[in-house]
Amino acid sequence: WSSDVCSSDLVNNGDEFTSTQSVTVSVVGPASATKALLSNDGGFVGAQTFDLVSSAAEIPWQLQSSKEGTFTKIVYVRFVSKLGSTLSTQSDDIILDTTKPVISVASAASTSSTGGAVTVARVLQKATAKAAGVKLTLKGSDTISGIGTIEVRSSAAKASTAVKLNSVAGKTDGKPRAANQTVVLATTAKKLQVRVMDRAGNASAWKTISVK
Repeated sequence: WSSDVCSSDLVNNGDEFTSTQSVTVSVVGPASATKALLSNDGGFVGAQTFDLVSSAAEIPWQLQSSKEGTFTKIVYVRFVSKLGSTLSTQSDDIILDTTKPVISVASAASTSSTGGAVTVARVLQKATAKAAGVKLTLKGSDTISGIGTIEVRSSAAKASTAVKLNSVAGKTDGKPRAANQTVVLATTAKKLQVRVMDRAGNASAWKTISVK
């Protein structure tokens, strides 16, 4: 049978991060494959066997926890023929991040909104020559996947607006990764609620700040 093959899209359609141990493994084996063995161990210790339909299956799977400090999780797949012979093996990895990001500093000051200002959902602008805006300054950190998004809303009853960050990468060694971000918002709100989300989808608590 063939040697191990690394695939980039077996677990959760190739996502880099997950916030939960429950994932979906999409397997497509050789034409003669009737079963797939899945394991979190490269030696297939404790492997579970799943039936295939037309050599393929979408399999719900449980990753190992990160209690031991290892955040990168590898899922191994071994394809077996009807007669029980091993046809090939594949593997894929995903980073398990179950920790919530944290906001350490957040402030908001009145300013003039610019053409690139982010409009806060459902907060209407008054018809003035000089559009009102808010300069939001935020500092936060995340342990594993890194902060990916800032969410802003004018109150708990309003929809939130997401501001995606592209420059803050996470690390797989468990050390906090800080993010310092300044965003100009097009809004007349005097109070704002903000939170950050990491790239695995974990969210911090909402923080209410007054616009000065």
